[in-house]
Amino acid sequence: MFESFVLPEYKKINKKVNGLKTLHMCGDSTAILESLSKSGFDGISIEEKVDVKRAKEIIGNRACLIGNVSPSATLLSKSPEDVKREAMQCIRDGVDILAPGCGIAPHTALKNMKAFVAARDEYYLENHIL
Repeated sequence: MFESFVLPEYKKINKKVNGLKTLHMCGDSTAILESLSKSGFDGISIEEKVDVKRAKEIIGNRACLIGNVSPSATLLSKSPEDVKREAMQCIRDGVDILAPGCGIAPHTALKNMKAFVAARDEYYLENHIL
């Protein structure tokens, strides 16, 4: 159904829009990532239900992979150390842009958000990518 009804519309939209185009897909979008990567979006944002390594294998370099630290199970509920560990793993697994898997939950601790950003900074400094 996605390829019959939604994909043609995404392609039409992407042909008409000037500038960078990013799509966030809720849920486990693994089954449609191949099609999404050919739809004209510059970035595809995935949530934590999608395995990053698998998503990167499917998408390759056709779109920028964005995601996918869990906003509730990790950012809201875990320690800053856990946040940092998961965030770094997302980068190692292939996300091009580190981001929460969806919207940030209310009451997410600032220390966890700082750990999230610190993970990105530390990863790129360690790997001399800045």
